[in-house]
Amino acid sequence: MIINASSYEQITQLARSYGIVCEERYDLGDAQSPVILSDTTDPTGEVANTLASQGVPVLYLAYDPPVNLSSSTCILKGEEVRWEQIYAWIQSSLQTQEQKPHIAHLNVKRTIGFFGIQPGVGAGSIARALSFYSAMNGKKTLYIDMDIRFPKAPYLIGYKDSRYTLEGLLEALQSKERPNMEPYFLHKSKMGQVTKHLAEHFKKLPDLLYVLSPSADLGFEYFPTLGTDLNEITDYMKKIVEGAKPFFENIIFSMGSDPDEPLHLAILRACDQRVFVTDTSPSAVRLFPQRIKLLENTGVPVDGAQVIINKLPEKMNIAIFEEFLQRRITYTVPYDPQMFTEIHKLNLLGGKSFESAIVEIAEGLLGLEKEAKRREASSKKAGRGSLLSQFSLFREKTV
Repeated sequence: MIINASSYEQITQLARSYGIVCEERYDLGDAQSPVILSDTTDPTGEVANTLASQGVPVLYLAYDPPVNLSSSTCILKGEEVRWEQIYAWIQSSLQTQEQKPHIAHLNVKRTIGFFGIQPGVGAGSIARALSFYSAMNGKKTLYIDMDIRFPKAPYLIGYKDSRYTLEGLLEALQSKERPNMEPYFLHKSKMGQVTKHLAEHFKKLPDLLYVLSPSADLGFEYFPTLGTDLNEITDYMKKIVEGAKPFFENIIFSMGSDPDEPLHLAILRACDQRVFVTDTSPSAVRLFPQRIKLLENTGVPVDGAQVIINKLPEKMNIAIFEEFLQRRITYTVPYDPQMFTEIHKLNLLGGKSFESAIVEIAEGLLGLEKEAKRREASSKKAGRGSLLSQFSLFREKTV
């Protein structure tokens, strides 16, 4: 059997005329059969990437497909796609599927890249806090610090292992196609012997938080050379994303604010979701449209990206900023006078106002509160499981 979630009814009709069992549906929460998607029903490629990470064969039809699609996804693109191509993929997928065990359920995987319009706007602080909040709320979470010039994770979180760093993982990817990535995902339980002060610090950190970070000791001059081919560097980032997805439910990237750095562009292209962060300073607000245009010109998908404005003064009218930014503001983070003091204490959730904003962002970006409510409602119904997918409203939302 195959699942047609592409919105092209003709595919269903043709498949059935060829004797193939084809179900047309858009709730992919328990998808086990090969799935056909399109840029009409999955414009960002997030659903395709999530299914592919779980081993479900996926065919993606698009005139101009998203650049962040997993290499495991089969893509048919252009102005015209022939039925013979689709039929060949169906035959191949059904034969391959017979040799694989069934998948129990689909877990939604989220990979989100945070990009600050200029240094100091707080993109890294928001990404780290969101990672903490995600892990504190039962989601196995990987925070990836891609600020290769000024990494913060080794100092603020403290997970360090000279054998397993970001640069070490990139070198491993260059030397062999699929290295074992699991050791590179650092956890407080892997730190071995640590000082008493560091041990006390680790106790305060979420048990489900993992970190992939550059080394704090080697410096940028020792970072591996990845070349200048943006597509090739994007492939490395996709491999990191695909290698992490089987282990984690939420994968959150922070990075530097240099739009000319190929590594930053590659991350933003490889992620399922992008978040652009600015603050209310005149330079950041006026620079924002130029930066977004530059990212778009280098192949970063900007349609559907979220926008966060940080350090917003009380009672400030965001409509003024939306006019300057030329984009709708998705979330606001108020100015928090306690932020500096709390960060100095290594409390990465900041003060009360900052943490409240993170809770709101987590509900929208990660669906944390919604998932908790859904699980609670499901548990009250006898004989009903609670592993329903967030894609249950997929058809209504996107078709």
